[in-house]
Amino acid sequence: MSNMTRHQVLYPVPSNIDVSLLTLFNCANALTGFIGNTVVCVLVFRYHFLRLRAEILLGSLAVADMVVCVLAQPMYVAHIHNLMKYSYYLQICRKAITWCATLASVNNIFLISIDRFLAVTFLQRYRTVMTLQSLRTAVGATWSLSLIMGISAVFSRKAKIISQYFVIIVLTAVFCLCTRTLMVVHVKARSIMRHLREADLRSSYHLSPILNRERTLAKTVGIIIAAFYISFLPLVILPFFTAILRKNSAAWNAAWQAFPWVNTLALCGSSINPYIYYWRSARFRMALKTIRLAYLKSVTI
Repeated sequence: MSNMTRHQVLYPVPSNIDVSLLTLFNCANALTGFIGNTVVCVLVFRYHFLRLRAEILLGSLAVADMVVCVLAQPMYVAHIHNLMKYSYYLQICRKAITWCATLASVNNIFLISIDRFLAVTFLQRYRTVMTLQSLRTAVGATWSLSLIMGISAVFSRKAKIISQYFVIIVLTAVFCLCTRTLMVVHVKARSIMRHLREADLRSSYHLSPILNRERTLAKTVGIIIAAFYISFLPLVILPFFTAILRKNSAAWNAAWQAFPWVNTLALCGSSINPYIYYWRSARFRMALKTIRLAYLKSVTI
């Protein structure tokens, strides 16, 4: 009995103030994220000029973010209020939804990074290589992989560890692809400007329309990935940090007390992207303005 007591792991419980603040942040974020991601999905579905390759991928990411805001965050609020501890099936459901939505977000960002890298590297051949049909197939494969890995991670510890390392590898690859994409855009832009100077075309001092669009999209994707890293990396690092600490020590307890906030930060990342689209994309702003004007016209009539 004494040996059991000596090796017993006691996880710290959040205080009432922490629970109240966590509930407030998660509920507010879930609401803003639901509104923003719903608007993105409606715009991509409704307007043909937003159903291009980059916008289709951003729409797929918006669906993953919506799953987080609509299902994962409300269920996490119920979890921190201990409303699920008496139902094994609800706990399994919450873990499966969280894992699947998280992996879907990571894999969609990975797919977006690959797409942007191909787009800026092969400017002229990109549209012939990356057809809409191949893009839809890639999106379907991304979601299928996310669902398989997410559900497996709930029922198998080995699958959970594999999924954790998979996320780390993918995030590393995303960083490398994004960095390489921005470098290629910068080099090609400087090359065009140099040719214009040599040809003495001062009146035509502008980049090609294709490169200009790809440069804007690359910067937008870079901002989205940076926001994702800021919100998600602490959740990736914390489990490894707690694993090397002595259990029930002061540092171990402090790390586990921070876990609900780190998890909330990761979930809150799903509400940021729609507002980045609105800030960076003239197409999204134009589509939103069009649908707003149509609504006001229907109300006044």
